[in-house]
Amino acid sequence: MLDKAIQVFAEQRDAASELQEKFDGLFPTWPTIVATLLALMILLVFLTKLLYNPVKKYHDDRKNYIQNNIDSAEQQNEEAAINKQKANDELINARLEAADIVEQARKEAAQVRTIKVAEAEREAHSVIENAKLDIQQQREKFQEESKEQMVELALQAAAQVIEKEVDNKTNRKLVENFIKGNAE
Repeated sequence: MLDKAIQVFAEQRDAASELQEKFDGLFPTWPTIVATLLALMILLVFLTKLLYNPVKKYHDDRKNYIQNNIDSAEQQNEEAAINKQKANDELINARLEAADIVEQARKEAAQVRTIKVAEAEREAHSVIENAKLDIQQQREKFQEESKEQMVELALQAAAQVIEKEVDNKTNRKLVENFIKGNAE
C-alpha cells in the first residue's frame, strides 16, 4: 500500500511536473516574443505592399470614377436646364414674332382693303361720271336731232301753208332762228 501510495504520489508528481511544463510552455520566452513580433512586422509590411495598397488604389480610383460620373451628370443636368430655358425663351420669342407677323398681316390686309375700297369707289364715281356725261351727250344729241326734226316739220308745214317755194336755205334759217328764240 505504501508502494501504491508512493506510486500514486509519484504519478501525481509526474502529472504536476507535466502540468508545470505545459503551464511554462504557455508563456513564451523573450527571444520567441521578439521573433514573433519581427515576423508580424514583416508580414504586415508584405501584406501592406501586396494587398492593402493595390486595394486602396483600386478603391480610390473607383471613388474618383464615381465622383467624376456624378459631377459630369450634374454638369449635363445644368447644361440641359440651360438649354431647356433657352429653347423656352426661343419658343416664346417665336410665338411673339408670329403674333407680330399676324398683326402686321392684319394691318396690311386692312390697308389693302381700304385701298381697294377707295379704288372701287373712284372707279364707281368715274363710271357714274362717264355715264352722266354719256347721258348728257345723248340728251344733247337727242335735243339736236329733235330740233332738226322740228325744223323739218316746220319747213314742211310752212311749205304747205305758203305753197310757194322760197329758197330752202332762207326758210331753214328763219325756222332755226324761230326755234332758238322760242327755246331760249
